[in-house]
Amino acid sequence: MGLFDFFKKKKEIVDLTVQNLSVGCILEYDLQSWIVKDKTEYDWGNNQFSFEYTIENGSDSSFLHVNTSPTLKLDVSSEIKMFDLGRDVKQTIVETDSPPKKIVFKGIEYFLSDEFLGHCKSVNDDDEDWSKFVNWVFNNGDESEFISLNRWSETEIDGVHGRYVQEFEFSNFLSSPEK
Repeated sequence: MGLFDFFKKKKEIVDLTVQNLSVGCILEYDLQSWIVKDKTEYDWGNNQFSFEYTIENGSDSSFLHVNTSPTLKLDVSSEIKMFDLGRDVKQTIVETDSPPKKIVFKGIEYFLSDEFLGHCKSVNDDDEDWSKFVNWVFNNGDESEFISLNRWSETEIDGVHGRYVQEFEFSNFLSSPEK
């Protein structure tokens, strides 16, 4: 490497935010450091897109979902077991092809608010590896928390419980050491 080669290899400095993180980036949330382990892209149709980071803090794994259209909307969620929602929820979906209107989780009622048909894939997957699913969102009374159920096949259904958050709750973004 010659003296002038040093000046040719300028790296572009990127101001990291919740909207442009990549796998390996580190961020602060809820007084803890989290590392981005995966990024999933979502296509909701009608030119609506969002993405989700899988983040880990060493003991817990969560999802940071980022929707930028038309305004920035963020939520953080964690996986829940279907049986924690009661035995009738999955059975109702499988038998009727629709969810119940209300779910009770940890003594709190959540009411069906939205239904979406979507496609998703990890940024590490091939461009053709999109998975199709149906998504149902249930909100609590003050719409601060939600339960989201995804149906991937006839009987494959999973869920997350989360809360809506603000961008200022995230800080100290560090780029991936590999970048």
